[in-house]
Amino acid sequence: MTTQSDTPPYAALSMQELGTLDAVALRGLIRSGQITPDEVLHTVFQAMEALNPAINAVVQPMKTQAYAELRHIDPEAALYGVPYLLKDLGPSYAGVPTRMACMALKDGFFPGEDSHLTHRFRTLGMVPAGKSATPEFGLTATTDSVLHGQTRNPWDVTRSPGGSSGGSASAVAAGIVPVAHGNDGGGSIRIPAAACGLVGFKCSRGLLSWAPELGECWGALATNGVLTRTVRDSAAALDGLCGTGLGDPYPFPRPPLPFSTEIRRETGRLKIGYALQWPAGAAPASEDCRNAVMHTARLLEGMGHHVEEAAPDLHCDEVADIFMTIVAAQVIVTLGPLISPAGMPDERHAEKLTRLLWEKGQRETGAHYAGALNRMHLLGRAMARFFERYDVLLTPVMTTPPAKLGAYSLQQMELDDYAAMLGTFIPYTPPFNMAGSPAVSLPLYATEHGLPVGVQLGAGTGRDGLLFRLAARLEEAAPWHTRVPAVHVSRLETTGRH
Repeated sequence: MTTQSDTPPYAALSMQELGTLDAVALRGLIRSGQITPDEVLHTVFQAMEALNPAINAVVQPMKTQAYAELRHIDPEAALYGVPYLLKDLGPSYAGVPTRMACMALKDGFFPGEDSHLTHRFRTLGMVPAGKSATPEFGLTATTDSVLHGQTRNPWDVTRSPGGSSGGSASAVAAGIVPVAHGNDGGGSIRIPAAACGLVGFKCSRGLLSWAPELGECWGALATNGVLTRTVRDSAAALDGLCGTGLGDPYPFPRPPLPFSTEIRRETGRLKIGYALQWPAGAAPASEDCRNAVMHTARLLEGMGHHVEEAAPDLHCDEVADIFMTIVAAQVIVTLGPLISPAGMPDERHAEKLTRLLWEKGQRETGAHYAGALNRMHLLGRAMARFFERYDVLLTPVMTTPPAKLGAYSLQQMELDDYAAMLGTFIPYTPPFNMAGSPAVSLPLYATEHGLPVGVQLGAGTGRDGLLFRLAARLEEAAPWHTRVPAVHVSRLETTGRH
C-alpha cells in the first residue's frame, strides 16, 4: 500500500477495476484495506489524463484539492475516498475557479467559501477530482461552449453526451469517476443520463439545498443531484446530499427511510401510465425511443404492475412559454453582474442565444415573470392530480437517441429554435421541474448500433423512495452494467493491483 502523498509510486487499482466498480464497491475495497483512497485517486487522474482529450468532459482537474481532502475527511464516512466531479455550474468549492462556460468568466470567479452541497459531499467522505463541462449557464440540452469547446459522448464521439450536465455524464460513462454532480432545471441530469447510459435521478423540490448562494434556482425549476452507473450509487450519494440549508425557502422533510434502504424494498403492485407523445403538441418520439418505452412497459407488466396509456393534461406550448420567461429572467440575474458598465452583453461576454435571452428578459416585465410562476404552479397541480390516480408515469427522456455534435448549440440557435427544442427534442423532462416532483432516467434500452436510450419514470412529489424501489427492481430485471462505451478506462492498458 502507498502512503498518502500527491504522487503515489504506483496504482493499486487497475483501469479495468476503476471502470467496472461502482462507488459502493470502491468504498468496500477501501474499508477492507485492499486499496487506499490515494491509490484510487492516482488511477482516476491517470484515466482523466488519458481519456479527457477524447471526450473533453473535465474542464478543471483538482488534483491538489483531492489529495488535500483526504487529510481532512472522516475515514468512517459512508463514501470515504470515492472520487467525484463537481459540475462547473452552481455549487462552489472555495478557491477553485467557477466559469459556468461563460466568456465573461474566462478568467474565473474564485469563491471564498464552499456551498452547502460541497460540504455535504465532504461529509459523505467523497473526494473532488475536478470540475465538469457545461454549456454556458446550463442553458441547452447539449454540452458545447465557445469557452471550452464540444464535450463528446464516449459511446460515439460524433454525438453529444446531452446537457447541461454533459461533462459529468461523459466522465462517468467513460469510467473516469463513478459519481459526478449535476443539476437539472429542465432535464439536465436526466437528458445526459439517457444519452450516456447512466442513472440520472432528479429529486423532489427542496430535498437538496442551493445554500448559501441561492434560495431557489431558475424560479425553483432547478435542483442538484448526481449521475451514476448504478441505482445503489445514486441512492448512497443522495442519502448524504439531501438536507436543507439555513433559510431555504422549500424545506422538504427528509424521506422517512434512506434511499439505500428503499432500494432493498418491494414496490407492491403499481398503477403506471405511459406516454409516447406528451405533452400535447410535442413532436412524436423516434422508433427507438418508442421501443424503449414499450420494452420497459413489458418489463413492468412482467413484474406484476398495471400499465396503461395515460398522462397529465398539459400542452407543450404552455410549458415552453413558462420555461422561456423564467430562464430569460435568470440570464439577466446571472449575467448582469459580469458584463461591462454599459449594461449590454456582446460576443466578448456571452454566446449568441444567451444574449438573445438577455434581450427577451429585458423586454418582459415583473408581471410577466410573476404570471409565469403562477402558471408553473398550476401546471404542477395538473401533474399532482395525475399522481392521485397513478403511481408512476413512464415516458421517453428525449424524442431521439443522442444528438449529433453541434445540435442545439447556443452559438447557432435563435429564440424560436430554443422554444422549439423544448417540444421537438426534450418535451418530457421540463414538466417534472415545474411540478417539483421526482423523475429518473434509466438506461434500459439501446439502438441496434449500441447507442443508449434512456426511459423516464416519474412520480408524485415526495415519492422519491418509491422511484428508487422501482428503479432497483428494473435494474435487477434488465441489468445494463455489462455494456461499455467505445471510450472507456477498461480499454486502457495499465498495471493492476499488486
